[in-house]
Amino acid sequence: MNYEQVEAAARAGATTTDEIAEYVGLDRSHVSRELKKMVDDGVLDRHPDPDGNGYIYSIPLDDTDEDLDDLPVLGDRDYDWERYVPSLAELPEYVSVRGELEDIEAALDQRTAPDGPIPHFRLVGPPGTGKSLLAQYLAAKRGWPLFDVQITAQMREADLLGSPHMIGGETVWVDGPVVRGLLCSRERDALVLFDEVNRAPFRNKSALQPALDSRTSVTIKPRGNEEIRGQTDHFVTVATMNEGAQYKVYDLDPAERRRHHNTWPIPYTGLVDAGREVDLLLEQAPVDEATAEMMVSIANDLRRKADADGGTLQQGVPLPALVRWAKTAVAYEDANRPNPWMRAARTALINPRYDRGDVLTPNEETGSMYAENSPARAVERLVTHYLDENEPEPIVDALRGGA
Repeated sequence: MNYEQVEAAARAGATTTDEIAEYVGLDRSHVSRELKKMVDDGVLDRHPDPDGNGYIYSIPLDDTDEDLDDLPVLGDRDYDWERYVPSLAELPEYVSVRGELEDIEAALDQRTAPDGPIPHFRLVGPPGTGKSLLAQYLAAKRGWPLFDVQITAQMREADLLGSPHMIGGETVWVDGPVVRGLLCSRERDALVLFDEVNRAPFRNKSALQPALDSRTSVTIKPRGNEEIRGQTDHFVTVATMNEGAQYKVYDLDPAERRRHHNTWPIPYTGLVDAGREVDLLLEQAPVDEATAEMMVSIANDLRRKADADGGTLQQGVPLPALVRWAKTAVAYEDANRPNPWMRAARTALINPRYDRGDVLTPNEETGSMYAENSPARAVERLVTHYLDENEPEPIVDALRGGA
C-alpha cells in the first residue's frame, strides 16, 4: 500500500483503518502497519475519533494558502480529555536518581499558593536516562492528560499549534498539541512534554514563548490571529534535553531558558548509585546478581569514557540497552549458540550503538570484525575483558528450575 492509495481513500471519505482497508482492498493488519509507518514518516496524522473510541487518519495540508479562520475545527473542540491520560499500568515506575521527581511534585503542590512557582520544568542529561518517562509517569500517576511534542530541526509552527487536514474528504482544522494542552488547562491540570527541546533553533519555537510565561497563550496566525488562552497554574510543562557529542543540538535562547524555569540534571543511575541500577536490572532482565553487577560495571566504564573529552566513545549505555543485551544473551544461551554473552553484546549493544559501518573481514590476529581504532572495537575489547574475568553462569537452566 502506498501514500497515493491512502490519499485516494481519504478523498473518498475513508477515515478509519477498517474504511481505508476496505477501500484499497487489502488485509486490515497490513494496512494498519503501513498507516503507522506513514504517521511515523509525517505524511499522515492520527487523532482520537471525536465520535467514537478509536482513531481516525488525516492528511496534513498547507496552511499558508488562504485565511483559515472560518474552517471548522475537528470535533468542534469538544475533547474527551480522559483519552489523553496515559495508563499507569502500562508504564514502568520512574525511580528518581537524585530526588528530581519528588522535587517536581513538591513544586507542583505549591503552584497555586501566593507567589507559587510557574509549573515549567527542564530535565537535562544523556539519552536513555528516563527523562521522557518521568513526564509520562508523572501524568499517569496524577491522572493528567499528556500532550507530547517531539521537537525536531524541521518542525514548523503548525506542528505546535495546528494546521488544516483532509479528513473524510473534507478540510478541517486540527489543533496542535500545545493548543490542546492550553484548552485542557482551562478545565483541569494538563502536562505538555517538549521532548528534546534543544533539537530545533529558537525561530522554529518562537510561537511557544507566550505559552511559557504568565500570559499562557498562543496566537494561531492562519486562523485570523485566533488567541488561545490557558490557565497558568494548570498548564504544566516538562522540557527534556539530550546531551552528547553525537547529537546536533542548538543552544537555548536566554528567554527560552528562563521560561523553562527549574532544571535538573538526570545522569545515568549507575554512576550515582550502582547498587540501585543493579536492582533495576534484576527486576527487568533474567540475570543473577553477579551478572547484573558485571553489566552495570561495564556500562559505567563506557559512560565514563563517553564523558571524557576527546575520547573514542561519544555515547554511554542506558539501562534499556543492558536489558536488551541480557534478554538476547539468554535467548542465545537457550538456543545453544556459542559464546552467547559476547555474541549478544555484539548484536544487541555494540552494533546498534557503536558500529559506524566500519565492520571488516575478521582480523587474523584478534578475530574481531571491527576496525582496530573504532568505537565498536573499543567496546568489544572492554566487554571481552570483563567476560574473561566474570563469565556468567548458565542462566536458562536456573530459570527453568533445572540443574
